[in-house]
Amino acid sequence: MYKVYDKKEAIRLVQIYIAEISKDDAYVAPTGVYDENTLNSVLNFQRASGLETTGVVDKETFDALFSEYSLITERDMINNSLSSFINFPILPGDSYPAISNINIIMSILLDHYGYTHSIRKNNYYSPETAEAVRILRGIYRLNDIMLIDEIFYKKLMGDYNSLPNK
Repeated sequence: MYKVYDKKEAIRLVQIYIAEISKDDAYVAPTGVYDENTLNSVLNFQRASGLETTGVVDKETFDALFSEYSLITERDMINNSLSSFINFPILPGDSYPAISNINIIMSILLDHYGYTHSIRKNNYYSPETAEAVRILRGIYRLNDIMLIDEIFYKKLMGDYNSLPNK
């Protein structure tokens, strides 16, 4: 789909996605020019994603790039929104906007670890939230208290951020 000298704006989007996804690759500037760094980064992405390694950004490659980029930016947005306004400790019965995102993250992690749960996205530290905290504190080998403190939160976010993007 995108090759050298194709539409600048489309190439610029590919470069933005690649720069966010491939932080270890050579720096890819969003110039709109399909340069050697962009080509090498696209080839590396295709190889790592199990796609045909052509260096051409066809629909399949573009969709994979966009999907990966979306996951990363969504994860970054959740991380940024959480850490800016949390007052620790968070106790059962508390209600804060950040608890909604914490519940989402705990739900994802419980799914990852194979636990059945009924945790909901809401701003309330519910009994379901307490059960998720109990399970995850056990996984992290933290003492069995039903609060979300800074230690638990940091473990939770580290665990969440280490999940594969796929």
